Amino acid sequence: MKGISKYDWVFAVSALLMLGGAVGYMWNHEAGAICYTVGLVPMCWARIQTRYTGNDSRQKHLTLLLMLALACYIVSAWLMYTGRNWWVLLLLYASVTELVIAWRRPADQTGGKKAEE
Repeated sequence: MKGISKYDWVFAVSALLMLGGAVGYMWNHEAGAICYTVGLVPMCWARIQTRYTGNDSRQKHLTLLLMLALACYIVSAWLMYTGRNWWVLLLLYASVTELVIAWRRPADQTGGKKAEE
């Protein structure tokens, strides 16, 4: 498993915790919110550590949208603790945004530099 970085593992584990927290919120509000938040903290760390630093304006725009989705995740965690149900809409928006960006972002993420052939 040489191709899998530590950030990939952090993303996978934190996404599973966030999913478990969102689903678990239906049965136990407090435990679901805690599980979601525990998954959110490493997701924020990994997302900030792997942001795009090149010169491509399209990539910068997509990274900005990812940071907006991350802000929606954070606000939805706060709304879980306050007991409001608006967190579901923010979570939906952030998830759809990340899905669209995953399809729009090119596979080459070398910081705007072309790979040598």
